[in-house]
Amino acid sequence: MPSQQSDNDKESLYAQFSESRKSIDPDQQKFAYPAAKAFLLRFGGDNDIYAKKVQRFVDEYERQVHDSEVFKAYGAKNYVKAFELGHPLLKKTPEDFFLLATLTEAGFENALAGNAGLNTETVDYARKAIQLIEAGKVTRADPFKAWRLRAVSLTQPWDGSSRTSCRLKRRPLF
Repeated sequence: MPSQQSDNDKESLYAQFSESRKSIDPDQQKFAYPAAKAFLLRFGGDNDIYAKKVQRFVDEYERQVHDSEVFKAYGAKNYVKAFELGHPLLKKTPEDFFLLATLTEAGFENALAGNAGLNTETVDYARKAIQLIEAGKVTRADPFKAWRLRAVSLTQPWDGSSRTSCRLKRRPLF
């Protein structure tokens, strides 16, 4: 009987996670992470397809949250904080191109502002990003496109009368 109850609990938690994750409603999707964490807490030791799928979701969700924090610090022009947040993340995921590119841009902007304190790390991050590109390990050609378009859409209303209102100012990464 305890095994059957455990199986029912597992199915219930997985269904809760799955329903929340698949929903098109962002308010509903935010419940997927706590459900996934609860699932892993109880059933993470099970080496089955469900545990692996939930673990992949949690890993990706946490990576995106951390990348978002770094990008927010970059957007606020707090480049030192972006480096402080990003450095430990790169120890965990050294091939995170988005993070490398964000920190490279932050270091570049910091240098343009006359601060040379991050230059050595910036050059190292740029080199690592270039190595990822050369090795064919970058799957998204422009990891900033979604962030920039989102930032523009949130800050600049567009009435459709002018194409110039949604053009973005771009600088080369390296």
